[in-house]
Amino acid sequence: MRTVMGVDLSLTSTGLIVLGEAGEVLANKAITSKPSGLKLLGRMARYDAIADEICQTAMTYQPSVACIEHYVTGGAGGGIAERIELGCIVRRMLMGMKVEIHEVPPTTLKKWATGKGAFKGGGKTPMVVAIMSRWGVEFSTDDEYDAYALGRMAHQIAGLSQPSVEFQREAVDVVLNGRPKKSRKKA
Repeated sequence: MRTVMGVDLSLTSTGLIVLGEAGEVLANKAITSKPSGLKLLGRMARYDAIADEICQTAMTYQPSVACIEHYVTGGAGGGIAERIELGCIVRRMLMGMKVEIHEVPPTTLKKWATGKGAFKGGGKTPMVVAIMSRWGVEFSTDDEYDAYALGRMAHQIAGLSQPSVEFQREAVDVVLNGRPKKSRKKA
């Protein structure tokens, strides 16, 4: 059976979803961790704990494709370097397992799920509502909803399902081919 994975990486609560061929949820979890200090050994132990749980799940279910939310480097508080360090470790481990990884910009994920790339006032409610109403799933954390959307995108990228609306097709195209270049007006 072919499987896919969605990973919403975070230092405090990583959302992880594995979907089967028919789109059924085979595994879902929020991997939580607490700060372990700013020193190298403490940081690496924290990253390893998160990455190990993701990789154990990947070894169990053998996903062919994984979508991971691309790095958020602004506006989300501190810890940018730490999020990048964690992201590098997880990507490297999954690549070593021959998982095809696709990075999804946060606004592209929102557009894929809701039709809009940004929400006035921010927040996760529009994502949660869109996912619950379209697929009838319920999870305990926002991170699992984001991971579910990422898993559904991976499902489409793997050819196990097709985008059902135009904004999903556009978002998948951005993930696969990058944003289209804007043409410059000549003066």
